[in-house]
Amino acid sequence: MLVRHRMTPNPMTIGPHAMLSEAQEKMTAGHFRRLPVMDDGALVGILNRPRYSAALGLRSTHQSSSRHDGDPVNYCAGYGC
Repeated sequence: MLVRHRMTPNPMTIGPHAMLSEAQEKMTAGHFRRLPVMDDGALVGILNRPRYSAALGLRSTHQSSSRHDGDPVNYCAGYGC
């Protein structure tokens, strides 16, 4: 099976300068846990529900990893994004 058969085509995205409350609204309305962060057409990170919840002081059942630096956006560079 190819990736394209399992991926979400044309996913909803958000910019890095948007407010976390806007991301929360998009994720809640769309019923998804992750939101790609795009800047000038390039993927610069992925916002996930446990991290934005923690940043907003909301209750989360997610156990954060030792890699969590408090930033609700996971910035990536290359493989593994």
